[in-house]
Amino acid sequence: VWMWNFGSGLVNTPDNFGVMGDKPSNPELLEYLASEFVAHGRSIKWLQREILLSAVYREDVAESPEAHEKDAANRLYSHFNRQRLDAEELRDGMLFAAGDLDLKDTSGPSSDFSEENERRTVFCKVSRFRLNNYLMVFDFPNPSFTSEQRFSSNVPLQELYFMNNPFVYKQAGVLADLVAKEPTDEARIAKAYEYVFQRKPSHDEVQLGVKFLTTTPEKPGYTVAGKPVTAWSEYARALLSSNEFQFVN
Repeated sequence: VWMWNFGSGLVNTPDNFGVMGDKPSNPELLEYLASEFVAHGRSIKWLQREILLSAVYREDVAESPEAHEKDAANRLYSHFNRQRLDAEELRDGMLFAAGDLDLKDTSGPSSDFSEENERRTVFCKVSRFRLNNYLMVFDFPNPSFTSEQRFSSNVPLQELYFMNNPFVYKQAGVLADLVAKEPTDEARIAKAYEYVFQRKPSHDEVQLGVKFLTTTPEKPGYTVAGKPVTAWSEYARALLSSNEFQFVN
């Protein structure tokens, strides 16, 4: 549970807690969490609340020179480790930001990955014979084997996915339509930032967005995944492709 929230575990070998595995970075903390977990009826909800309300979870990602010198791997968590969303979170996040995520269809058979599929990724088909290309690009583990933890890569194919994939274009178009009802470009940009980043844009970010919208040529008659490619849909795709959207900061 700690590893899922922080990106690294108190013991960095979750498949081996024996003498051949890594030693705990903080044995006292591990003992405390384990004993309190048992004392609270082995409640995952209690454990999550205890971790998420802690001071260490609320640290920002800024690393001091002293911390880098003494603990370069951040095993003592002087700051938060910046993490990229995993494959399921990225896809669900795009659907959620565009208002397309289907939270009602939670039963029945799994669904194929497609532009039309708006269910949560956990309800999509995962083939052991041929893993979906999207899952492969974003480091989904091989379903034919057990996997004790996720690994995260940073490769060009991931950005090429955001640049070219019809699913991204469709959700960008839906997001563009969602903010179109606002009266001005500045108001639309502010609303788009709220949907994608859950914050308001700075003055410079608004001006940068306006410049993008006024200098990006329209492509009349050109569609991807059934959605017209406009300056606004290109802008929405740029927001969805940004590091701020893809990473937990």
